[in-house]
Amino acid sequence: MRQKYGYYHGRFQPFHNGHLANVKKMLENHEEIIIGISNPFRLPAVFEEGDSAELRASVEKGRKNENNPYTFWQRMTMIRKSLDKEGIDLGRVMIVPNATRNGLPADEMIPARDDMVIYSVPKQVHNKEIIENRKKMGYEVVTLEKVDTPTGGKIREMIKEGDVTWKEFVPEGTVEVVELAEKKSLSKNG
Repeated sequence: MRQKYGYYHGRFQPFHNGHLANVKKMLENHEEIIIGISNPFRLPAVFEEGDSAELRASVEKGRKNENNPYTFWQRMTMIRKSLDKEGIDLGRVMIVPNATRNGLPADEMIPARDDMVIYSVPKQVHNKEIIENRKKMGYEVVTLEKVDTPTGGKIREMIKEGDVTWKEFVPEGTVEVVELAEKKSLSKNG
């Protein structure tokens, strides 16, 4: 039986063409998908005894304020606008805060094992640990290939430096949200 849900999470700082390609791939395989926005409250990480030094370093890097300029609402809007402009039925997409302790999705945030496939890109240590953790719990985990697009960090750097080519690497909905955020930031600070 094909699982009803596909689950994909990330910080989406910002939502870029690689994320969009992954979402489209998931929609080919599932009735509905759930997109979990990680670090929705942009808070420091909390760790437990036994968490590896690698995991701690990876999560802490992702949680730094300079790596999280966009709010949950802005990121959700980037995703919704981008998918809508692609003609994707938003009724097939749920966007939720991916509340986590240390980068691993909270059990309360995801459907039952037999009804869902977790998708992940194993580029970061905490994503690799998520994959192993969820496999041990009995979830089917699909590893997505990294799409050839700059990272969110590189795109943020381009935006900060005024390099307008950043727009080539993100969907139109993200461009709209980022430009509005930049405009508001300039009027607030200038």
